[in-house]
Amino acid sequence: MEAKFKKGQSVRITKRNGEVIDGVIRDWDYNICTFGREYNVDYMKDGQVWTVICVPGQLVQLVEHAKLPQGRGHGPWFESATARYNNLTYQRIMKERIVVEYREVGKIAGLLGCSREMVSHSLAFRKNSKLARSIRKLAIERGGTKVGGNPEKKESDEK
Repeated sequence: MEAKFKKGQSVRITKRNGEVIDGVIRDWDYNICTFGREYNVDYMKDGQVWTVICVPGQLVQLVEHAKLPQGRGHGPWFESATARYNNLTYQRIMKERIVVEYREVGKIAGLLGCSREMVSHSLAFRKNSKLARSIRKLAIERGGTKVGGNPEKKESDEK
């Protein structure tokens, strides 16, 4: 079965409440219950790319290319949002943390008289109190390893 709209085409969809969304066809599928084509449409909302899924073909209208700028099928707004997403993902993966064995978290919590949650937040650098710095120092002394982070960043941030 051939799709009415192709991936990357600029479209306008009208939701049941009358709201109009301009976006780009992400992909399509055939609904075996209704025997109709359904489309997934990417659109921008608050600077992020969102996807409306399973939009019936009769609610989708083709939009002039001048109204939605095109670039590699998705438009510059999609590419910049994708770049932002990839950058955030990279930052999340490379975020600085201290890795210890599972049982060490409980031992550190017992030694310093705090909760396992506080130890976890401290080792992930989500806390920076005096206790958190003590937890990180003790974790490294007990065999923990510092991973991730910005290699250009000075190591002298700890007190």
